[in-house]
Amino acid sequence: MISLPRASCSLQIPIVSIPLILLVEDEPSICVAVKRLLERHDFDVRVANTFGAALTEVRAEQFDAVVLDFWLRRVAGDRVGKGDELFRELVAIDGTLDQRMIFITGDPSEPTRLRMADTGAMYLLKPFEIGLLVNALHAILHAQGMREATRSVESSRTA
Repeated sequence: MISLPRASCSLQIPIVSIPLILLVEDEPSICVAVKRLLERHDFDVRVANTFGAALTEVRAEQFDAVVLDFWLRRVAGDRVGKGDELFRELVAIDGTLDQRMIFITGDPSEPTRLRMADTGAMYLLKPFEIGLLVNALHAILHAQGMREATRSVESSRTA
């Protein structure tokens, strides 16, 4: 009988986290389509159809990015306002969201574009190709990863 030494082999499986996206959109057909398409691109998507629902979601969960319809329709009993107002409220809850939000809108008017630009967030005009949104989300996630790596290096220097 031949005895072979036991190989010490460890299999390391990298943990891949699926980015969690909040989609704030009140138009049901757009909401369903964008959610499905983002999920096909390996995003985990939660949906909020109103100001109040978006605020509740951000209080309850840490999102990697938010896709926000600039013009939300009036919903009975819910707050009414424009996307830049909701943007500020979401950032008040999670101060890092200002770097991780993308507006979408069907209104190409200059006042709307200026209001979106004033937030510093990216924006896409509807209709848009899903690839543009996916690329914008990847850019946000990449930039967030770079910021986290920089913070990690800086904190290790001070330790």
